[in-house]
Amino acid sequence: MAEHRTISAAIVVESDEVSYVLKVDGYSRAKALLKNGECMTSTRFGVGGHDWVVRYYPNGSRKSYPDFISVYLFFEPVGVQDVKAKYTFSVLDLNGEPVPSYSRGHANTFSRAVSSRGYQDFVKKVDLEGSAHLRDNCLSIRCDVTIMKETHTDEQSRVPPSDLHRHL
Repeated sequence: MAEHRTISAAIVVESDEVSYVLKVDGYSRAKALLKNGECMTSTRFGVGGHDWVVRYYPNGSRKSYPDFISVYLFFEPVGVQDVKAKYTFSVLDLNGEPVPSYSRGHANTFSRAVSSRGYQDFVKKVDLEGSAHLRDNCLSIRCDVTIMKETHTDEQSRVPPSDLHRHL
């Protein structure tokens, strides 16, 4: 009789998630003072053992996007390890909840070579300025960051061959 064996291994995926809210108090002033390509940088925050910052460009990050708000998540690498992250930028409504029409996200790998990801055309300024989401000259943008860490468990279980036929 042929021997049947079962071998098993487990892969456990762990994650660390942080929601960082960038409040722009003085939206019109930032728009007037910063030129296209100039940004405001958030304070550092930690996710998954790494440091991150959000950069906010009130007049777009590139010459071809002056009518947009641009936002980027910057990874400040320690060592040479690449980091898999899912990030979502959302304009918050007056109750602090994400506005679906002003939310965009993606999953990417961040590295020393590619340390920033984001949207040069995140929100069209004229649309935001005509909405209820810009109130008292304040704008709140939330950046949700989830770091995915894959942990391999190499524990293998070998099941001995059955000797059931001997007992029948």
